[in-house]
Parts: sequence; structure tokens; C-alpha cells
Amino acid sequence: MNNKLFGTLAVAGALLLTSSAQAQDRFGAKGQMAFSADRLFGFYGYSASTSYDVPNVGEYEFKQGGSEFSLLWGPSSVPGIFAVNPYATPRLSFDYFVIDGLSVGGSIAYAKAGGEYKQEKGPPNTVLAPSSDTPEVRMFAFSPRVGYAYMFSDIIGIWPRGGFTYAQLTTEEQVGDREEETSKVFSLDIEAMLVIVPKQHFAFVVGPVIDFGLTGSSKHKETPMPAVNRPDWDRDAKLHTYGIAAGMLGYF
Repeated sequence: MNNKLFGTLAVAGALLLTSSAQAQDRFGAKGQMAFSADRLFGFYGYSASTSYDVPNVGEYEFKQGGSEFSLLWGPSSVPGIFAVNPYATPRLSFDYFVIDGLSVGGSIAYAKAGGEYKQEKGPPNTVLAPSSDTPEVRMFAFSPRVGYAYMFSDIIGIWPRGGFTYAQLTTEEQVGDREEETSKVFSLDIEAMLVIVPKQHFAFVVGPVIDFGLTGSSKHKETPMPAVNRPDWDRDAKLHTYGIAAGMLGYF
């Protein structure tokens, strides 16, 4: 009798330990850390607006919208307003699960572009234009967030997340005097990610994303001031992005 009881307890203990180990290995368990590459692929729509006041004249407002597809970045820009769309740029992320399911973390993104323009050839007797630098663009974004992961099985689950993004974009151009434009945007971000775990400690995420622009500004200045009295200007700016994005992660 004692042997049977001992055997039953041993089997129950083994099953309990196995179940506990499986629960710890399942994505979203307490104490896990997830390192992600987010928004590697995506299809986005965007809308942007800028406005400013001219003393004794009135207020001007401009709006623009469109769509873009990115594959490991791609053409993530809003022509005429934002040289780089910070919401369509790949980002590195870190999340920590403080309890089962509940994650706290954030992501960062950085982009830089620039180059040189040179006229190589022209018709006879043409004076070739001197070489010049193309506008240099720099972008930095930081996005703190919280989320809750719920796994339907070891392979598939959902991970809704919410947070904010602060991004700053600077464009510098040397045309006679140096021109510089700096834009800052702040947005509310909502993501509803589907989590697919094909192999333990590795997963894909894909789902809808919304980045709702709350506020922003853009400032232009020239150094030194040109001979024509054209003052520097400031304007309000907002950028909204929505679409489907995908990424990948490792968790430990």
C-alpha cells in the first residue's frame, strides 16, 4: 500500500514539475526578457499636417496623406513634410515580464542619410556645376510601452501593447548659407500583435498598429541670416500612421 502511495505521489510530482517547466518556457511567463526587432516589414497609411500663423495675415494649414510599404525599411518618408517617417522605421525593443503576461519595456529607432551630388558631364562649352552635399537627415525615436501577452497554446497567442513615441528629425542642407529644419512629434501608440512561436525562445509578431499624433512642432533656421530678410519660422506639426507591421523576437 505504501509503495502504491509513494508511486502515485512520485508520478504526480513529476507531472507537476513538467507542467511548471512548460509554463516557464511558454512565452510571456514571469521573469522572461524579450529582445525584438519590430516593424521590419509593414504596409502603412499616413496623414500629416502643419500649420503656422503669419502676423497681420492669418493662419496657414497644410495636410498630406498617402501610403507606403517597407521591407527592412524601404521608402519610409512623408514627402514635403517629414524626411523620415519614424513610425515606419525598424526599431530595437526590450520587454520584461514582471508577472505572467504583463510586460514593461520600450524601443528605440535611429536613421541617418546623406550623400553627394556631382555633375559628371554636359554639352560642349558647358560649365559643370560644382559638387555639393545632398541634405543630411537624422532621426531618433524612443517608445516606452506596456503590454499583456496571452498564449492560447505554446505556439500561438496575442500580445496587445500600448505606449508613446517621441521622435526628433533634423535635416541640414548647405545651399549658400546652412539651412536646418528640426521636427519633433509625440504620439499615442497602440499595437495588437499576433505571436507565433515556431521554435522555443523564438517568435514572429504581426498585427495592426496605430500611431496617433498628439502634438508636434517644426522649426526652420538659416545660419547666418541671408541678405534678404527672411526670418526663421516655427510651425505646429502632427503625424498619424496606421497599418500592419511585422517583426521577430527572442525570449529567455
